[in-house]
Amino acid sequence: MARQRSLLGGVMHLGAILLLLAICLLSFRVNPSTRGTVMRLIFHILTILTIAASASQLVADEPTLAEDRQSVYRLTPQDDNTFLVPVSRDEIKPGFVYNYYSQDLQRRVWGFATEDFGFEYAFGEGTIVPTSRFDLQLSEEAQERILEERVPRLKQNIEGLGRSPAAQLDAEGNWQLLSYTTSARVFDLLTSERWEWHGTRRLGVVNVYGNLWQIVDGEYKPLIVGWAVCR
Repeated sequence: MARQRSLLGGVMHLGAILLLLAICLLSFRVNPSTRGTVMRLIFHILTILTIAASASQLVADEPTLAEDRQSVYRLTPQDDNTFLVPVSRDEIKPGFVYNYYSQDLQRRVWGFATEDFGFEYAFGEGTIVPTSRFDLQLSEEAQERILEERVPRLKQNIEGLGRSPAAQLDAEGNWQLLSYTTSARVFDLLTSERWEWHGTRRLGVVNVYGNLWQIVDGEYKPLIVGWAVCR
C-alpha cells in the first residue's frame, strides 16, 4: 500500500513539473513552431501521467489478501510456485479446503467447506491435509508433473498404491508438500483441539491434561486452561 502511494506521489510530482514548463513556454518568446511541438508533447505526457495516476489509485484502493473479508480462495500450484485463486459461492465444493475470513479470529485462515456454504475448523500450524482434499482443478498429468518436479521420490513411492500426497501448513500460513503420504491431521485454532482421520473416522487427540493443545516453538504442547488464564 505504501509503495502504491509512493508511485502515485511520483506521478503527480512529475506532472506538476511538466505543467510548470508549459506555463514558462507560454510566458516567454519562443518560436511558434517549436512551442507548438513542445506543447503537444507535454500534453501527451500529461495525458499518460493522468491515466497512470488513476490506475495507481485503483490498485492502491484494492484490498490486500489479509484485508479481504469477503472472498474465498482455492489453492492452485504451478510449476515453480503456488497461487490463490478467488472462488465464487457456487464453485465451492463441500469437504474441500479453502482460504476464508474467520470472524471469530478476525483474520484469514484455511478450513473445510461445509454443505451450508460455511467452513469447519480454522487450520493452525502443523495441520496436514492430503492434496486430494484441495480444489486444485488440475489434470492428473499436471499434478504428476508438479509432483515429479518437487518430490520425485514420493511420486515413485505412491505409484500404483492409490494414495494421495499430503501438504502441511507452516507458521506463515503456507502449504509445504510432504515427502510422505499420510491422512488428514487438523489443529483447530477455534477450539485448540487436534483431530486425526483414520479412514473415514475422525478421532480427537488427547494429552494427560485433556484435549486442548498449543503450538510452542513449532511443536504441539498440552494447553492447561487454568495456567493459560493466569498467564
